[in-house]
Amino acid sequence: MRLMELHNDGVSGNKVYLHTGANDRLQATHAPSNGSAKAWLNEAFVLNVWHSAVAVFASNSSRTIYMTGATPVTNTTAQSSISGIDILRVGKYGWNTPTHEYHANAAVCDAAIWDAALTTDQVGAYLAGWSPLKIARSDLACYIPFGGLDGDHDRDLISDTTLTAYNSPTWTDHPSGLIYRDEPKFIRSTESGGGWSLDLSALRASNRRRIGAPLTFNG
Repeated sequence: MRLMELHNDGVSGNKVYLHTGANDRLQATHAPSNGSAKAWLNEAFVLNVWHSAVAVFASNSSRTIYMTGATPVTNTTAQSSISGIDILRVGKYGWNTPTHEYHANAAVCDAAIWDAALTTDQVGAYLAGWSPLKIARSDLACYIPFGGLDGDHDRDLISDTTLTAYNSPTWTDHPSGLIYRDEPKFIRSTESGGGWSLDLSALRASNRRRIGAPLTFNG
């Protein structure tokens, strides 16, 4: 199940992504056109329970996967640089054609991208429930809360651009306790079966090789 990816639209390679793999384990994958390298968690996520996850791609030879309650795993296999990335997808996998589209059977919220790789402390803040607006704000390139104090919408708050929704996603309650701006709030998130995409030309940063990509999901 693909939770979040940065992709060169129209081709099968040239992407980095956070997704579920075998035995319900999350992985962070760096996949240029000539291979891939993956960091796999050893612990599985629990179905129908909220989790927070972060994939940090620090360089062509370092990607780390984090999840609440799990031990982080780093893969250091060298890979080629990613090129031509022009689209962000959340809860959606494949090319933008009907025969190559797959949608996540999960609820998601607080999807974000930073221009720089997050530190261990910054990742820990996200996993503890802090809003991306509170974490490395000067490097925050994209943040889609999918609800919350800003209302039920599919808009990136940084570029003020609305994502394209697929498969008619609906709304469901987010778990309580997110540290959103100044105090904990109940927020809302998207329900299972939906997916979204965003043209990255709307974002202020052009280099997407060094990123931190966190996501809260209920799979």
